[in-house]
Amino acid sequence: MSENRAQIVLDGGDKEVNFLAVGEPSQKILVKNESGSPVKGARCKMVAVRPTHEGSIIVSTETVTDNDGKGRLSLPEETNHGWAFKALVLARGYEFKYQIVYFDRNRTEEIILDKPGRILSGIVQDTEGNPIEDVGVVLYYDLNNDPDCVNMVFDEIATDENGRFEFNILSAESRHEIDIREPSEYEIQNKEVIKKEFRAGDKVGPVIFARD
Repeated sequence: MSENRAQIVLDGGDKEVNFLAVGEPSQKILVKNESGSPVKGARCKMVAVRPTHEGSIIVSTETVTDNDGKGRLSLPEETNHGWAFKALVLARGYEFKYQIVYFDRNRTEEIILDKPGRILSGIVQDTEGNPIEDVGVVLYYDLNNDPDCVNMVFDEIATDENGRFEFNILSAESRHEIDIREPSEYEIQNKEVIKKEFRAGDKVGPVIFARD
């Protein structure tokens, strides 16, 4: 099982603290598919917006399920029994799922991924039409949910040897923004093709890179 990582982001964007969340309290998670089989390697993220005297903060922790579909989300120290948070589960080939969870350290929260993921795909090329491999592509949070979290990364993949990328975890209704991580020797020539909202079934690009 991977380490649980937690992040706090204060309003204004000028204060960000990354730390390793350890110890109690923590919430046990079990992820299954619709046939009841455990889902290995599902990313489970807890997201909550908490008010403070400095403004609201986004608190998130993340874990990855093991071979038995099990994971454990570390929570803020002040978390009390019954405290509600939103769990986001991402697994390749399944539609992502949000689920409200009420903290109970004595209970395992079961999350069922019961729909196939919808696809958003695209291609990255150079100015001569040649594919560019291993370019990072970032998918941001579903814009229909958690407007405070739209700048948080939802998923990230890299282009294959054909310059193609494919996110296969979307829902039919979700709306997303993407970003392309420019390799040091390239610059995007047509940024307008990625500066908009995307939905499942959309084709991105081709995104054209030119050498600096």
